[in-house]
Amino acid sequence: MLRVVLISVVLIASGVGILALVSCKRSPAAASPKRPEPDAVYTVRGRVVMLPEAGKPMSDLQIHHEAIDTLVNPNGTVGMPAMIMPFPVAKGVSLDGLAVGDAVEFTFAHWTKPGHRGYEVTAIRKLPRDTVLDLPE
Repeated sequence: MLRVVLISVVLIASGVGILALVSCKRSPAAASPKRPEPDAVYTVRGRVVMLPEAGKPMSDLQIHHEAIDTLVNPNGTVGMPAMIMPFPVAKGVSLDGLAVGDAVEFTFAHWTKPGHRGYEVTAIRKLPRDTVLDLPE
């Protein structure tokens, strides 16, 4: 009899544990709280160095951007030199028609507060082929 009771308790506890796990499953929206408004938005020019490739998780949109003299860094310093950077792309932003080597103007949102730091491209457009960019070689 004691054995039946112990087995019943274990089964009930297991069922409760499974029920708790199932009920704790969160939707994608609940898993990542809504990001606050960005601390700043910058519009910059640059040249596409790499485009993301479907099925290759390590491929990014990489842009060699011009200096951003007004960018405020999380540590309070101002300015960012020209450099090649990976840029996450916001949902709904199309990279169709862009190729490596294209001159582009892009807008990116920038978050600097702890817990929300990051940036992402919110708009991008191809510039004319003869656009001269201020980029170090």
